[in-house]
Amino acid sequence: MEELFDRAKKFLKEAEDDVAKEFYDLCMFHLEQALQLFLKYILTKRIGYFSKTHSIYLSFTYEKEEAEEALNFVKRVFEMYERS
Repeated sequence: MEELFDRAKKFLKEAEDDVAKEFYDLCMFHLEQALQLFLKYILTKRIGYFSKTHSIYLSFTYEKEEAEEALNFVKRVFEMYERS
């Protein structure tokens, strides 16, 4: 179960690196993966088995501002969880 959270954090780090490299479309992909893994981690931790899904979709962007805004949102979600 902790592997899901660790993998989610790795995808988040990739998204941060993508913004620095101006790879905004890849940033959105990595954020989507981070968020999916993080939510799977939370669900597994809270309720155990659950029906698996891939229904979280972030639209891809080539705009710096949109990628940075999405990155900051997902980072805040992770930070709130880690503080709780």
